[in-house]
Amino acid sequence: MKVKILEENFETLNYNNEWLELHSQERLTRQYTDYRVLELTCKACHQILNDEEVTEIGDFLFGIELWLEYSLGILALNAWQLPYSLVYAIISDINLHEKEYNGKLIYRRRIVQTAGRCAMTLISRGETQKASDLLSMVHHYAGALDTHVQGLYRFAWAYLDYRNGKIEGQKEMLRVIALFDFLEVPISRDFAQKYYNRHVLNLEES
Repeated sequence: MKVKILEENFETLNYNNEWLELHSQERLTRQYTDYRVLELTCKACHQILNDEEVTEIGDFLFGIELWLEYSLGILALNAWQLPYSLVYAIISDINLHEKEYNGKLIYRRRIVQTAGRCAMTLISRGETQKASDLLSMVHHYAGALDTHVQGLYRFAWAYLDYRNGKIEGQKEMLRVIALFDFLEVPISRDFAQKYYNRHVLNLEES
């Protein structure tokens, strides 16, 4: 897999001073990154990382001081395999600077994705209270998001309700899948359907 980083052309784009400062800080954040982190992140999207690899990702994330799009993307893509304590600590830190993220859609998307993915792993392990805590922590970021992330957030809450014995949770999971299908979002629909089949249908049939 080849990774190509595209750099912006500042001569043709009109950025304000605040954005330029954020971009400068983003580059400082990237100094902690190497291709190993990108390699592990790509792997985490499709495979289970071993303990050493999870530790590598955790060490990288623990060193981030300014959470911007790049580092939040790494966090979100690895969230379903990261320890609860790490994700909880990071979101708690982000919430201390809430006003910096509320007005930025891409940042809110990544934050909600992180909590949703980690929560779904916790729910599947039976750690429903921890999952509820994470989902509640990002509730104020979840409004007016795109269909995929908003649906993921709804699906995670529905899965939590189902595992807590609420029959409405199962119905809500099916409603989210139907919504993805109606809005023609096949990637999201397929993800939710496979998750439902594995964690609901298989349990019902066994």
